[in-house]
Amino acid sequence: MTLQRLPIEGARFKELSLYGDAKDCCVRMQTTEPDGALHFEVRDPTFEIDLRGRIQSTIFGKGDGELGVKYLPLEPLRVESFLVDYPGTESPGKKS
Repeated sequence: MTLQRLPIEGARFKELSLYGDAKDCCVRMQTTEPDGALHFEVRDPTFEIDLRGRIQSTIFGKGDGELGVKYLPLEPLRVESFLVDYPGTESPGKKS
């Protein structure tokens, strides 16, 4: 397993959503300061996300057989680090 660092360290955390089934997962991380979002799909994902501060989590259903978790800040937070096990040579995600 090789964890890759995503290029959002220091950004202000807005929302993190993880959803999918037992095998495939979609990840969406939104930030402000700078405004942006990373969105990618992974299979059998492994993540290490470091957020320091208070957050609220919500669990939701997304169609038959999919489950999701959404994390929202309860106070201003910065992304300390976001590492993901993502096979391949390209960086995961799309920055918008």
